[in-house]
Amino acid sequence: MLNINELALPVINTVVNGDSGIFAFRYFVKQEQNEETGFFVPEYGPWYGIIGNVQYVKRDMYQDLGLDFTKVYINAWGSVDIHANAMQNQPDQLFWRGWLWNVTSVNEWNLANGWVNVTAVKDKRYSEGIEANQR
Repeated sequence: MLNINELALPVINTVVNGDSGIFAFRYFVKQEQNEETGFFVPEYGPWYGIIGNVQYVKRDMYQDLGLDFTKVYINAWGSVDIHANAMQNQPDQLFWRGWLWNVTSVNEWNLANGWVNVTAVKDKRYSEGIEANQR
C-alpha cells in the first residue's frame, strides 16, 4: 500500500519547517545492575534513522497536557513502533538536533497506516557519534 504521508514528509518539512525531519531512534533493550556501583544501567539497541516530522510542543499546551514547565518537549511522528515509560523500565530514546530525548508517551495518531506520534522530553546533549541504520 502506498503511504503518501511518508512520501510527502521530506518535502513538507523542508519547505514549511526548514528541517529535513530526520531523527534517530533506539529501543530500550534491558537493564543490568552494575556490580561495583549497584546502579542499574540501561542497554539500548542500535540507532535507526527515521524520516518523519518533529515539532516542539507549544508552551501554551503544557498545562492541558500535564507537562512540566521546567522542561522542553517535542512531538515526533514516524512509521516505527516506539514505546514509552509505562510499558517498560526505561523509555525508548530519540536523537534530534544534538540532544537525547526520552519518550514520555505514545499518542494515538493514524495507527491504521502504521504511523506513531510520541511526546518526548529533552534529556541531555549527546555528542557520541551515531551511525543510524535506515528504518
